[in-house]
Amino acid sequence: MYTIDKGFSDFKTKIDESTGYLEVSGVIARTGVQEYYGMELGDEIIKEFNLDPMKKYGVYRPAEEVLKQESLDTYINKSISDDHPKNFLTVGNEKELGKGSVSSIETFNKDGIDYIKGRMTIKDERTINKALSGKVQLSPGYQQQLVQEDGEFQGRKYMFKQTDIKINHIALVDKGRCEGECKLTADELAIINTENKTKGNVMAKVTVDGVEHEITDCVAKHIGSLNSKIKSLDEDMIKKEEEKKKAEDEAEKLKGEKEKMKEDMEEEKKKTSDSTLDALVSAKVALLDTASKLKVEVKSTDSVSDIKKSIIGANSKIDLTDKSEEFIDGVFETIVGSTVGKQQAIKDSHSKAFDGFTGTPNTGGKFANMAEEKL
Repeated sequence: MYTIDKGFSDFKTKIDESTGYLEVSGVIARTGVQEYYGMELGDEIIKEFNLDPMKKYGVYRPAEEVLKQESLDTYINKSISDDHPKNFLTVGNEKELGKGSVSSIETFNKDGIDYIKGRMTIKDERTINKALSGKVQLSPGYQQQLVQEDGEFQGRKYMFKQTDIKINHIALVDKGRCEGECKLTADELAIINTENKTKGNVMAKVTVDGVEHEITDCVAKHIGSLNSKIKSLDEDMIKKEEEKKKAEDEAEKLKGEKEKMKEDMEEEKKKTSDSTLDALVSAKVALLDTASKLKVEVKSTDSVSDIKKSIIGANSKIDLTDKSEEFIDGVFETIVGSTVGKQQAIKDSHSKAFDGFTGTPNTGGKFANMAEEKL
């Protein structure tokens, strides 16, 4: 039922026969200085202290904070998870992420370092198999207050100090931050041997400026989160560039319209000059006179275009709907030229007929001969 690798066979004896649960002890946390990447300390800390996200910083976990009773109480009955979850465990995700729980804890000291050891029950079969196969290191997930404090503990320098530590869960991980000291143990009374560290754990890797770094699963998840933020920022920048280009195009269009309006205003100014007004008045008077001669009723208040349309409509059946001014002018000139020409021809004919009747007798014609005979 269980896959057992060498070095962890003793765990098999810790499986409850009636339930299949794995009941073991394990070192959960310790005091001292631990290394954290800048990105693990949070965006606010990075910004406030101008930290390099990919650089490691020493963080001190003092005994007065780690062993504070208010903090120790938060370990009891906390859930065990398989790796650190993206979000803290709550009643909303406990069914999915909870793999067991911590029932009791105790503390001990070794070489000036204080340790917290707990009694744990792992209830998820898949997680049990992972523990039996060598995934045994532990890493607590917790809330804290980080205080800036430069110092040194047992020869290791630190820049920050943890306070107000409150445990949320205990994660079973491939590699934790305790340098192999925080892990499950088969012997309930065993003290951790710092030289007996788990071998062959695979770390995530990331390349920065051509240099490859090994990072914990927590850091890898944080990098993934940062990459998502960077992608979102890139998309926002592209969107803003597009909006800027659109605004510039709109501004250029408005500039063109403004120039056109200025040109139109200049044209209107020309139309309102004295000489131009005289010419326009003369042209309209001539047009009204033409309408009168052609017996077309128009009003003096009609526009030049409307007068021309009235004259064309009275003398043709041409449809002027949606026609340009140039077309209307051409038709007008043709009709007026033809109509006035006809009227002048009729007038000339009448004049000649009248002149033939009252003028000097044609002595060379038939009527002259008749006059001579009568005489």
